[in-house]
Amino acid sequence: MEKPAIGIQHPCSVPWEEMNPTQKGAFCNKCSKEVIDFTQLSPLEIKSVLSKTVDQRTCVQMHPRQEAELNRDFELWLRSKHFMRRTALFSILIVFGLSLFSCGSEEAKSEIRQLQRAASNIELSEIDQSDKLVDITSEVYEVVLPPVLELDDLEELGELEEEEGWLDNIEIEVVAESISEKETVTVHEVVTRGDLIAYHPEFSDFILTTSSETKYDENGIPIPKEYSSKLYPNPAETESHLELGLPRGGKYSVMLYTAEGKFVKEIFHGRLKAGTRKINISLVDEMSGTYIVTIHSRKYSNSVNLLKL
Repeated sequence: MEKPAIGIQHPCSVPWEEMNPTQKGAFCNKCSKEVIDFTQLSPLEIKSVLSKTVDQRTCVQMHPRQEAELNRDFELWLRSKHFMRRTALFSILIVFGLSLFSCGSEEAKSEIRQLQRAASNIELSEIDQSDKLVDITSEVYEVVLPPVLELDDLEELGELEEEEGWLDNIEIEVVAESISEKETVTVHEVVTRGDLIAYHPEFSDFILTTSSETKYDENGIPIPKEYSSKLYPNPAETESHLELGLPRGGKYSVMLYTAEGKFVKEIFHGRLKAGTRKINISLVDEMSGTYIVTIHSRKYSNSVNLLKL
């Protein structure tokens, strides 16, 4: 089985009852940190909490089924993202692939080689393998006891606990009922506690783009949850504007090419903050015709057609 994107690697053995209650969960004196209780939260509420602690180690209490849901949601998001990204990169390579050595500028050649490498790094096998969703549900329910156990079975369960200690985090409530002259016990869901560790490098992006909480840029405009790029006006006579929706900040490169793939000029190269950003494109010195504007960064690549009147 493939490694999940997120999980509790080393469960905590400190009983919940020995911790001091807090608004979000409980404070563990042994670790000197707050343990956030996820057991009563929905998947969206969990993502909202994690979005506030991205790239930080968070100690939580949660059910294994909640962990499984997070991993399933991530795999579906990743499969969709890889498919869209590969489609965008190949649309660029269709234009530029055969015209690489016809570009006179070494800078343009370098830019195109970066696009080619980016496309080749997204292997088709990644998309194929994403169909095989991380399934840890079966492992979860192998350790969950039946909801009702007869009293005769308690002796066997006690032996397992002494030998393996795997029942430390299972709470058992004795039900005051008698069925066929035998008492029964109800076993609650397994609860695990510990540091929630993200094993996949893109899990933080997943949390930021799918959490329900809305963030705002310095102008009070909501920060987009998905990447986007559009040109207006288009067609244009002397000037057009590129509007970029950026969930995350970083270094971005914007280039202008002819429809045949010939490098025209660099429009922008530098850092942009998360939010909705606008870049002016001057067309005063360009001939009438169709051009292609490319946007490239470590997280995002796209191309948009621009018609000069």
